[in-house]
Amino acid sequence: MSQKKRHVLNVYSQEISLFSSDSEEYMSNLAQFVDERMRTYAEGVSRISFGDLCILTSLSIADEFFKSKESVSTLESDRTKLEDDLSDALSTIMALEATARERDLKIEQLEEKLQNLDSSLSTKTEDKEALIKKLNVLSYELQKPLDERQYKEDLKEAYNLVGVSQEDI
Repeated sequence: MSQKKRHVLNVYSQEISLFSSDSEEYMSNLAQFVDERMRTYAEGVSRISFGDLCILTSLSIADEFFKSKESVSTLESDRTKLEDDLSDALSTIMALEATARERDLKIEQLEEKLQNLDSSLSTKTEDKEALIKKLNVLSYELQKPLDERQYKEDLKEAYNLVGVSQEDI
């Protein structure tokens, strides 16, 4: 702890001596602040005793102090609320990121499934085309005997029209 030093200050033309561990500059600034306040209040009235002026100045400074304290308390409360809001927002962001990762994984799985279905469809299309070719060949093969039968029937009918039997030929 710093050692206390004696300070001689001048406030409203009154010399005051006190001990403090604060710097000379700091103590001088305090004295100047109080002196300016006292002179401001003294200008506003024609006659005021030194004691009343001291009390008026003290009350004014105390009022500012309490309002500043209240303001600091409000700012601390606001800061706490903002920190809570930030924490909530970060939790929400983390939850959204987790949801996004889950969706990305689901998308990858669906894309893989789609590729498999495309591959399966391609195979089935090839199988279908092969079956169609086979069906065309079989259809052609089945058509042949029908065409020959039809030809024999047409020939028989032609013989009948002419009046000749097939055995005669």
